[in-house]
Amino acid sequence: MKRTLSLLAICTGAILSAPSYAACDLGDLEAKGKISLLSNSYPVLKHFSDKMKECETSKLEIKNKLVGGSAVQEQARIVLSSRRGNSPYDVIQVSAQSYHEFLLKEQIQPITDLVEKYWDEYNLADIPPSIWDLARHDGEIYALPIQLNMQEFFYRQDLFDQHNLEVPHTYQEVVTTGQALQEAGIDYPLSQAMGKGWNLATEFTNIYLSLGGQYFDEDGKPLFDGEKGVEAANILKSLLPLMSPNALSLSNDLVMVNFQQDKAAMGNVWATRASEMDNDQVSKVVGKVNYSMAPTANKNTTIPATSIFWDGYVFPHRLNSDRELVFKIMMESMSKENMKEGAELAFLSRQSANQVEGEQYRYLGALAEMIERGAKPFPSEGYYGLAHTEIGNKLPDALRGRTSIEVALNEAAEGYYKEARAQGYID
Repeated sequence: MKRTLSLLAICTGAILSAPSYAACDLGDLEAKGKISLLSNSYPVLKHFSDKMKECETSKLEIKNKLVGGSAVQEQARIVLSSRRGNSPYDVIQVSAQSYHEFLLKEQIQPITDLVEKYWDEYNLADIPPSIWDLARHDGEIYALPIQLNMQEFFYRQDLFDQHNLEVPHTYQEVVTTGQALQEAGIDYPLSQAMGKGWNLATEFTNIYLSLGGQYFDEDGKPLFDGEKGVEAANILKSLLPLMSPNALSLSNDLVMVNFQQDKAAMGNVWATRASEMDNDQVSKVVGKVNYSMAPTANKNTTIPATSIFWDGYVFPHRLNSDRELVFKIMMESMSKENMKEGAELAFLSRQSANQVEGEQYRYLGALAEMIERGAKPFPSEGYYGLAHTEIGNKLPDALRGRTSIEVALNEAAEGYYKEARAQGYID
């Protein structure tokens, strides 16, 4: 099966392999001291962290810190907001959400000069203009985009075949399918990251965007506590009977393990987790998981309940190391060869990395289909993170039945508005 996807075509519409053993070449730069990265730990980012480490020499130490889940963004906020000296990290991995937050707070620096200087040497035209635009603000480039990511529908093809089930296209169909699997003896057929905080707020956002919801008005005042917000939360609540008792504690890592250990039959999961389904060192379901576009919120919308997400690398505003050396190290790690080697782990930013074929890339087709169906980008307002935090913290009590969904969303909106005003985002 061949998947040849154009990042240029995909991103324009949305917004909008053999390993290499080439040595890290830093040219005539004086490579000494210590360079450090703060990054999430999931497989594709670990791949590029390992490639950075190949640039180590007897005089140059590369010390990277990889952390799981949302902890990387929480640590980045602390580091970048500190007014005491330079950042302890020379490079920080950001998501679509945190990038806009740090940009608005002027905590990261432009790197346009370095991108232009090394454009030809590293064939940066291989990254399409539409991808560079994700990292551009007022004509300046502030990030090195590494990958696009979305949540797509993972399902056990063997179980669906065994029980004559169709892949669900709406969340109501997910519920119906889950009930059929429960009747067949599978107690907890659904697994997706709905843990309190970032993960639950992301699931809410996916469904809310599928319903056509807008988070804020033009003045930044909250809209997510309205009718569509209530509907999105109720859809999430309808999924809980299909999930394990710890559903509101599930992280992306736990969901991945549930699938690998034959404890899940379906769920909306980040595409970057697909390769681990076929990792025979840790997975009991090699070759059994297939992929489809995320379900829509209901039958009245065609927009998949997912968000176009991207990750990249930024340089802190207060950088102590030689920024050109840091940039060269990142370019070496993001080379054409290294991206091709990592292509089975994610949908990477270089077009050349996505000219791939094989069963291990079967998850890529759903990404293209979701964008063609109108999947929405993750909200880009710098203050969106405040709303995200409030929703993730307030909604669990409503889903557990301790308070009403309306009350929880109203409290989240009030909390967001208070904090946004306190931080000067809105008047």
